[in-house]
Amino acid sequence: MYKAKHTVRQYDKALKFLYCFLAFILIFTGMSLTACRKETTSIETVKAVRSTISQVVDTTGNVDSSEYKNLSIPSSGRVIKSVQKGDSVKKGEMLIEIDGRRTELLISQTEENIAIAEGSLKMAKLNYQNALDANHVAVQLSKDNNDMAAQSVKSALTALENANNLGSASIQTANISLANAQDSYNQTISQAKTALEQADYQLSTAKNNGLTGVALAQYESAVANARASYNSAVAAAEASIDSAASAIGQAEASARSGSENAEEAYNQALISQSVTYWNTIASLEQAESQIKAALESISTAETQVEIAKINLEIAQLDLENTSIKMPFDGIVQNINFTEGEYLTPGISAVTVFSSEFEIKTNIEESDISKIKTGQKAEIIFDAYPDEIFIGEVEEVSRISNNLAGVITFPVAIKITDEKKDLLMYGISANITIFISESSDILVVPSISIFEENGKSFVYLYDPSKKEGFTIKEVTTGVSDFENTEIISGLSEGEEIFLIKPESERENIFSG
Repeated sequence: MYKAKHTVRQYDKALKFLYCFLAFILIFTGMSLTACRKETTSIETVKAVRSTISQVVDTTGNVDSSEYKNLSIPSSGRVIKSVQKGDSVKKGEMLIEIDGRRTELLISQTEENIAIAEGSLKMAKLNYQNALDANHVAVQLSKDNNDMAAQSVKSALTALENANNLGSASIQTANISLANAQDSYNQTISQAKTALEQADYQLSTAKNNGLTGVALAQYESAVANARASYNSAVAAAEASIDSAASAIGQAEASARSGSENAEEAYNQALISQSVTYWNTIASLEQAESQIKAALESISTAETQVEIAKINLEIAQLDLENTSIKMPFDGIVQNINFTEGEYLTPGISAVTVFSSEFEIKTNIEESDISKIKTGQKAEIIFDAYPDEIFIGEVEEVSRISNNLAGVITFPVAIKITDEKKDLLMYGISANITIFISESSDILVVPSISIFEENGKSFVYLYDPSKKEGFTIKEVTTGVSDFENTEIISGLSEGEEIFLIKPESERENIFSG
């Protein structure tokens, strides 16, 4: 609990003022009791000088930590290691540790599962590449087989056309031979018939001429020879015709057979081409099916790897949950479990605070509007009464405290000089916060300024005057209670009376 009040420094200022006031009363009283005594020139004077006036807020506070943590552990188990109350601990160091051997075994098992899953993934990718290669080969073979089948069909068609053409040529040749045989037959028969008719005519003429005997026998022999030649020519011509007709039949049969064989070969080539096409389709579909299966295997293996990694992360989180580590450099304020005890989750296990100290104070609501972050502060600790520490306002709370009707606001001040390592938790501090500072201004002691009818004036020392002074109106500015700024009315170096001259005082004992 803090109380906002004036520090010793401000108290000293008040004492000085009180002493001056008492001195004034005593002097005034002495002068009044000796009214017959003349005014002397021993009244103290001061000069208007250039100086600095700082407006401050004085308060008290204590050294406190910048951060507190109540730490618990989400797992349960037997405590195997713990720090002690008051220990100084670095950030990341162990505060409490519970038995985590089972979790460590789970991590080892999960790491093995990851290795197995990654091996399966590697094999699945290899199978996928093999499937791609097999598909490439299947596509190439299919193209080659289809090309070969198409070429076979084309060759068979050419052979069929050639067979038909050859058969037609053979038949045409046979028909020509038959026609030639017929022409030869007609010519031979005609010649033989003419020769026979001539022989018969000569025989008839011989008989008509009365030839007999040997002469007639010659004509009769010539007729017999002509008739024999005729019959022989008929027989030979008919044999030639029959042979030509038989050649036509053979040519037709040969052409028909060649055409039928070629057509059969052509049809077989078409069937083979169709079989090759459908075999190609089946081969490509099988290759694509193998690619899809390999991709599914890769996806399954990748999922297994991811699941194994997730399980590893879970196990590692469980292992992390077997200990509490210091979140910052600090000190153990309290610990609720020691080695060997069974720790359950949800219960505060240890309380720590940061070793980054600051001074915390409460400022009354009448002064809080003057306090801003970054303002300079001077601090004197009861533990180091001869040391002045330099700091600055770090945080001004917007949430007030109400203690017995007194409204205050928490303010945090951090030490900015190298002496901050001397701070100890909880020591008392007297704090002066500098609200504003006016430098190189003309100032005089505040008690040398007098007011009347809303105006401010001073008694300017003037030895040329009978009274020894001149009353001079001044315009005042900022003040720190001890000194006040003179904006106008005086110049640097001019002397004024510290207190009112005797002639200006009213006898407090009169009337």
